Amino acid sequence: MRVLHIIDSLNMGGAETWLVEMVKYAADKNTGLPTFDFLVAGGQKAIFDDTVMNLGSHIYYLKLDKHSTWSFIRGVREILSKQEYAAIHDHQDYLSGWHFLFGIGKLPRVRVVHVHNPYYQLINNYGVTAERRMKQRTGRWLMKNLSTHIFGTSSKILREYNITTELFPRQKPGPFNCAFRIANFEGNHVTNKQALCRELGWPLHTNIVLFAGRFDQSLDINHINNHKNSAFAVQVIKETSKDTRMIMAGVNDFIHSAFTQYIRDNNLEERIVLLGVRRDMNHLMLASDLLIFPSREEGMGMVAVEAQAAGLPVLASDKVPDEVVVLPEMVRFLSLEKTFKEWAAAVMEMLSLRKAEDTTDDPRWSISPFNLEVCCERLSEIYQGRRLKQK
Repeated sequence: MRVLHIIDSLNMGGAETWLVEMVKYAADKNTGLPTFDFLVAGGQKAIFDDTVMNLGSHIYYLKLDKHSTWSFIRGVREILSKQEYAAIHDHQDYLSGWHFLFGIGKLPRVRVVHVHNPYYQLINNYGVTAERRMKQRTGRWLMKNLSTHIFGTSSKILREYNITTELFPRQKPGPFNCAFRIANFEGNHVTNKQALCRELGWPLHTNIVLFAGRFDQSLDINHINNHKNSAFAVQVIKETSKDTRMIMAGVNDFIHSAFTQYIRDNNLEERIVLLGVRRDMNHLMLASDLLIFPSREEGMGMVAVEAQAAGLPVLASDKVPDEVVVLPEMVRFLSLEKTFKEWAAAVMEMLSLRKAEDTTDDPRWSISPFNLEVCCERLSEIYQGRRLKQK
């Protein structure tokens, strides 16, 4: 049994990491999960491609844009014709409806739409035009008529998209969180911090704040397309004590030189390090003393959930869904309307919450939907055509 997942790319990100973890998990254990194949609608190779292919997944690269619509349609129909898929699981929001239209007559019985991206990105990232609004409305209508299941990474994101049971009675939309292997975040804080301080040449008494996520395209904190609020985080650290430093992990190639200059302009070269893309996020979380997560919006924000497993306290914006909370004593939400000094004060207060060890043995993880074992069991039911009971 195979399932076709449609995604922009298998680059570093919450949804992508989740999919790769499920491919690994299915290969390691008798989970009941089918083999995952991937249609990469961005048409580009990415960081996780070799990993999933080595575990038996097929990847199809089909770029969809205004110049390649017909070749994309032909490609989709050819893929669905040559492989009998048990399900198709699409992670591209309203575009999912269009993808299902392109495959009509060859679609599998189970057709899942999974909404990941914050609604404001859908509206703002490419400009609001009459043509774009029409495509979105049509995509939504196609979703309603062609999908069998609709999920969002959080209840909050479904509300933003106005995807409700009343409007989509057949699909009965509900949250389906991304998940991870809880055991990946087992480890000792002190030994990991010592190793990271040696790597960076920092004193061992340094307070290490972690920022994780793709850097924004603009240094203007109020820019409409900014998402993770990377420049905001810099200004917060500037207001903290001198022995508080920050590591920033994530894609930054498109703004690296400008961001480096921004750090220099704020006299923070000794206190902020840009790590770029890292594959050892578990190590960085175990080594750090606090995660700062000031996003303007999030579909979920998996990094905040993973941090809790590593014993790392989380200071997040109140735009992050409160569904990220598994261990309430470790998470605090703060409004982006608060000043940098107020955020900095919260940073200093929360440093004391750091756990010496990870918290992976906390019994709350065993029933959490973020637990990969729980997630895979639920997903197997979906691919077999069963209807999940929403809590």
